[in-house]
Amino acid sequence: MGLTQIPATMVKDFDLPESAVGDVLTFNGTHWVAQPGVPLGTILPFAGVAPPPGWLLCDGSEVNRASYAGLFAAIGTAYGAGDGELTFCIPDMRGRVAVGLDNLGGDSANRLTVAQADVLGGMGGSESHTPSGTVVVDGEIGETTLSVNQTPSHYHVSYGPSQYQATQYPTSTGSSTKSQYTSTNTTSVGGGQSHNHSFSGSGTLIGTSFDTTPPWLAMSYIIKV
Repeated sequence: MGLTQIPATMVKDFDLPESAVGDVLTFNGTHWVAQPGVPLGTILPFAGVAPPPGWLLCDGSEVNRASYAGLFAAIGTAYGAGDGELTFCIPDMRGRVAVGLDNLGGDSANRLTVAQADVLGGMGGSESHTPSGTVVVDGEIGETTLSVNQTPSHYHVSYGPSQYQATQYPTSTGSSTKSQYTSTNTTSVGGGQSHNHSFSGSGTLIGTSFDTTPPWLAMSYIIKV
């Protein structure tokens, strides 16, 4: 037979330790034995501020290994080694939510792919995120041949050499000179020639930080000791 939630008034009557408050009192055939109603190390949300007897707040505090030997045997130093000799740390749930180990049972589910998700007591996540990145553009526009008709309207100014020639020939009264002037202008109009354009550039993108947390309700978390 068992009696749940041992009240404080029964601790002295049954010569039980104070930590037995809230435990289950079980009769083993010869005498009554206090056993935890929930396993040591169990964490529960709690609507109050002060933890009930047999529980501590999950605030990352260092506690004595000898005084909480059962809890130390259950969780060890996964949440902090304390002073490394006499104390150890209980989980710190302040401002945090709990997630299941990604490798529970041995194999990673890869729902959380960071290494800390496979470590008991591992922590991760962020309250906000600011997107950023770099864009690099590099390339070349290939050859394109334009015909003369496709060339935009334009004009060319050209200059060429001039030639003046004087010729003397005899006449009945003497001689006469005939002058001749010629001008040669040479010009060329481009068309139908291929060309290409190279381009390159880069830019940095910086976004606006945004909240990544879902709607939440702040509560206490307590651990069974």
